[in-house]
Amino acid sequence: MWLPRGDELDGKIAQIFFPSVANGMVVPLTGVVDTVWVGRMGDALALAAQGAANQLFNAVSYAVSFVPTVTVPLVAAAYARGDLTAARARTCESLWLSCTIGLVGTMILVGAPRTALLLILPADALTMPLAASYLWLRSLSMVPALAASVAFAAFRGCLDVVTPLKVTLVSNLVNLVLDPIFIFSANMGVAGAAIATVVSEVIAAVLYLSLLLRRRLASWALLLRAPRASAILPLLAGSSSVFVRNLAWNSIMLLRARSASAADVTGTSAAAYAICLQIYYLGTVFCGAIQTCGSVLVANALGATSMTSNAATASSTSHSFEDASEARRVANRVLTWSGVVGFVVCAVQLAALPILVPLFTPLESVQRAVYGPAAAAALVQLANGPAYAAEGIAMGACQWGALTRVTLVGLGLFLLSLRVSSKLSLGPIAAHVGVWISLGLLNAAVAVGLIAQMRTVFRLPRLC
Repeated sequence: MWLPRGDELDGKIAQIFFPSVANGMVVPLTGVVDTVWVGRMGDALALAAQGAANQLFNAVSYAVSFVPTVTVPLVAAAYARGDLTAARARTCESLWLSCTIGLVGTMILVGAPRTALLLILPADALTMPLAASYLWLRSLSMVPALAASVAFAAFRGCLDVVTPLKVTLVSNLVNLVLDPIFIFSANMGVAGAAIATVVSEVIAAVLYLSLLLRRRLASWALLLRAPRASAILPLLAGSSSVFVRNLAWNSIMLLRARSASAADVTGTSAAAYAICLQIYYLGTVFCGAIQTCGSVLVANALGATSMTSNAATASSTSHSFEDASEARRVANRVLTWSGVVGFVVCAVQLAALPILVPLFTPLESVQRAVYGPAAAAALVQLANGPAYAAEGIAMGACQWGALTRVTLVGLGLFLLSLRVSSKLSLGPIAAHVGVWISLGLLNAAVAVGLIAQMRTVFRLPRLC
């Protein structure tokens, strides 16, 4: 039951995993493309400014993008029951809520980019003007990006990962073409990278919306009408654990980014930190794809029980999981895949560092500051694989309470580890390595805790 054997279940996992990897590359690849082209400018301050602004934008964006996570199992369960009306309603409710939250975030970042950047940069930082210019332009893409995330989640819930792949390829191609034009030909520098990204994400959102309407997964009548509170509350309740984790994690990473920015006025430390994050996020795409497999396939297997009809109460009700043998089989196989994926991603990232680091920047001082933290970040992928898979299984079963409890324990270990490393008065590079070690402990704790929780939830002796 544990080991892959090339059967039908492995085929289902592969059909979701590989397109999900390609789809998941849209956000990190957008950041990578921007970072590579800005790095070609040969200016550490420009690279540090873009990295700081991008880190803040991603932190806010990820913190408010908790709704799509809940959308996947809700749509998957409705789709498994053949209830297209419910799937359409869940999609439109998620779109309305995500866009409303995203609009608030956009107004904050566009209205006061310098104030927001004080979370990362000192007020007198040399990178502040460039970072503020990039941030307010980049923030214009928050609503389109969140809408695209919900649409992507809806298609995943319907087991369609090919359609989002086509949209991803188009949007990334647009960004790839526009970056050098705006940065160098139009002589717009860092601001040009932001404009190219905004254009590509708006195009992606428009394509997604038209496809949702065509597939009857959305309707203008539902999109233009505010959902009832009874529909919104389950989404908020179900996604609370994801929001807590995203908020805590991104808050900590923003503090680390501020520390990197303050480490030296030349921007070397901050530029190295930005590059390390981009390499790390590329690896998490593969782990995120495994999370998608667990979420979609477990929710699909349990769909007939109507367990996910109310995400607000699913974690506290006494649904019967006695007939969940198929869900158990899926969970075990996904966990096995996750271990393999984590190991392969770690090995590939370690081997590729001599190629990736010079690709991001020609500055030797920045390159030297990247290698140690990037190697530590690659090792974190060993824990990321099982942790993301276990989260996906919990999401598929709508066990949001278990996910919240385990996440809070893991965050406690993370903060404790950071506290210990800060007391050691390490240098900038060693301190960055300590952050990744702490993150590895967090994800290992999440994996162990959630696997134990899922054994209890399904009431089966050999689950996971």
